[in-house]
Amino acid sequence: MLLTGKASPKYSLLPDSDSPTATTNEKPLRSRLLRSSYAVIAVLLISAVVYVVLLTQRPSTCTQPRLRQEWRTLTQDEKQFYLAAAHCLTTVPSPSLPNATIHDQFSLLHSRVGNYSHNAASFLPWHRFFVHAYEGALHEYCGYDGIIPYWDWSLDYENLLKSPIWDTDNGFGPDGDKDTSSDMSRGINGHCVIDGPFAGLTPVYYEGAYKPHCLSRGFLDEKTVKRVGNLTMRPSVLQELVQSESSYFDFLLRMETMSHLTIPYVVQGDFRTVTAPNDPVFYLHHGQVDRLWWSWQQMSSERKIEYNGPARNDESVEADVDDELDFGDMLPGLTRATVGDVMDTESGVLCYQYDRSVFE
Repeated sequence: MLLTGKASPKYSLLPDSDSPTATTNEKPLRSRLLRSSYAVIAVLLISAVVYVVLLTQRPSTCTQPRLRQEWRTLTQDEKQFYLAAAHCLTTVPSPSLPNATIHDQFSLLHSRVGNYSHNAASFLPWHRFFVHAYEGALHEYCGYDGIIPYWDWSLDYENLLKSPIWDTDNGFGPDGDKDTSSDMSRGINGHCVIDGPFAGLTPVYYEGAYKPHCLSRGFLDEKTVKRVGNLTMRPSVLQELVQSESSYFDFLLRMETMSHLTIPYVVQGDFRTVTAPNDPVFYLHHGQVDRLWWSWQQMSSERKIEYNGPARNDESVEADVDDELDFGDMLPGLTRATVGDVMDTESGVLCYQYDRSVFE
């Protein structure tokens, strides 16, 4: 049974502007990704689908933490392998939701359960485990043996929308096509993405409701993007944030409402909704958010265990490291975890680290 709740979405709802269909991109990259994805799917569907994310079966110790790297440091082959796996997950049928994929299932989970973590203490640990679970699905269903990369937006602060993350061939594709129009009564502030590896992607959930539509983006004007990036994404701004905020909850609130929200604001489209994981860039964005927390934790031994603030945004109960991370029943087979289980990325549950902190 899907979970529902009374908490209002923390992202603003936006006007209509997307379409349920999009032109198929016939470029060689698209063909390579499709062939790679379909080959994996064919093998996977021979056997019965059992929805168990094996990566979350916790080892007793972590002796060799895996290294999360920034997107542009990956080789071209590594980028292609990740893109093919992410595309593959958009084609694997959900075992529990009709007419949906596992990619859709993660988006619905974020809108129905993860939304309670916004502006609350659980925001960082919940999303840390959420991205970890997504990585596990890439491994289990799509043969991916790499690790989730991250997008260091501070490298692109002068113009976030010129980042190589939006490259058509070795990235996640560009802005939505301004010539596409919507025939939906309600939609999102963007246009259909018709180029790149996710051209033609049709997410089926919008703001927690079943509403198939094209993957949409609606980049803001360049002047606004440059101004906002300079205010919130400049390397010195992130370094000051990590150094100056000694309280966990103060750090969380400032980071969440500043740097974290900049990307949904400038990208618009699906990214500006509580079903933001519809856009595959979401996971690299939250890899960077997690990296900021990791960098903050590295500043002292006390920070590695500090956790305070309201447990959820719909209640006043004080958060505790023994709180269970709420994923409802939407990822059957997912190993249960508490906040304390994921405070340390080099724990037996997670077992990863980042290639560099914000000071390197």
